[in-house]
Amino acid sequence: MNTKEIFKLLIIVGIMLVVWIGYEAYIASTKSTLPEFKVEIASEIDPNLDVETLNNLSSKIYYQQAQ
Repeated sequence: MNTKEIFKLLIIVGIMLVVWIGYEAYIASTKSTLPEFKVEIASEIDPNLDVETLNNLSSKIYYQQAQ
């Protein structure tokens, strides 16, 4: 390939890169960023602690590596 062909190829690649970045910017700006609302998330939380689960957690054995 001579210098003119390389220059033409670089121009075409540059134009495609600008178009690609512009397209991605357009898609990102028009895309909705709000998640859909789920009723389960807004449901009431049980204020009572599950004592059995807390006892199970405290009885777990955690191994640590020797230093």
